[in-house]
Amino acid sequence: MAIEIFWLSGSPYSWRVLLALEIKQASYVDRRLDGSKGDLKSPEYLAINPRGRAPALRDGDFVLNESVAIMAYLDQACPGPKLFGASAGETGQIWRFICECSDYLADETIAAVLPVFSGQLPEKREAVFASVEKVRAEFARIERVLADQDWLVGDAISAADIAVYPFAALALRGARAAEKKGVDLGFLPFVGRYPAVGRWMDRIEALPRYQKTYPPHWRAADVAPGSAA
Repeated sequence: MAIEIFWLSGSPYSWRVLLALEIKQASYVDRRLDGSKGDLKSPEYLAINPRGRAPALRDGDFVLNESVAIMAYLDQACPGPKLFGASAGETGQIWRFICECSDYLADETIAAVLPVFSGQLPEKREAVFASVEKVRAEFARIERVLADQDWLVGDAISAADIAVYPFAALALRGARAAEKKGVDLGFLPFVGRYPAVGRWMDRIEALPRYQKTYPPHWRAADVAPGSAA
């Protein structure tokens, strides 16, 4: 029975899982959810993930939520390149980046850009820029790491890159949306401020199966003039 993946378009946590699947070239059944239609709170989905959040995985009778836990499961369950390191040192460093992303980058990125997309930037401006400063500090740290290496850990893409990348992409998209509204979040020009991070993002986006993971509603907005969804 094929692995089923329940996910939301634009969710950086869901994006992690999709990237891991495509890098592993794993077969799976796509179970895209629509939060606006109440999919996350449906009885059927709550039976899979009682927390009512995405992503989630179902593999036969086995179910699992939380993006990094799913990535770890896929790394063991599916053939393909190992995502969590080839040595104790690499594994430790990968987990350090994942933990630091969780502790310092993920929530602050969402806090920085969600008001831009929801139209609440004017009333939440002070909180947004407080989060922006923290995100910029993390980008500066990642920039130093990537200044003389292609990937965050080791010589190939790993779970560290997969965990961090969606939040970098979300921050960049939020900055571009804010710019259209006449607000500078301080991330642009992105390549000018963070050239090594920009090259790292280019490497990920050049992966053969990357386009399959790109958020569909972002793609639709990209071709709709004036949209910043």
